[in-house]
Amino acid sequence: MTLTPIGYVIQGPENQIIKEIIKEEKQMLEGTIIFDNGGGITVQLPDFAHWYNDPTQAARDIADYLSDGTTDGWEGHEDDAAELDPTDDQIRNGGYRVYSIPDIVDLAHDPGRGTSWGNIDDFCDALLRLQKREGVY
Repeated sequence: MTLTPIGYVIQGPENQIIKEIIKEEKQMLEGTIIFDNGGGITVQLPDFAHWYNDPTQAARDIADYLSDGTTDGWEGHEDDAAELDPTDDQIRNGGYRVYSIPDIVDLAHDPGRGTSWGNIDDFCDALLRLQKREGVY
């Protein structure tokens, strides 16, 4: 039986080597997701940054990025979002939570995640729904 990769979905029997390759590819995707305590989400990717108040839309954009690794053709870049860089004190004091893309994907798959931040939990739930419904990333 031949394995057929379709995005990040593998058809065929489980294959640990391919799973490891996919894991490495995901870790190579650059990007940061910053959640603020007011419910906002800032996505910072190599050539695109945007602030969202809708966790589902933010998850949609991250799922698209995970699927093809590019932001070519995306509209809505915001310089302010690209420049957001919370200090350690701001993070420690509860103003922000900052995740790399591999870390937020891992958190989304953690069944006991319960972060107590609605925007993080809603984002993770939306990301999982997209994965299950569309089989992406």
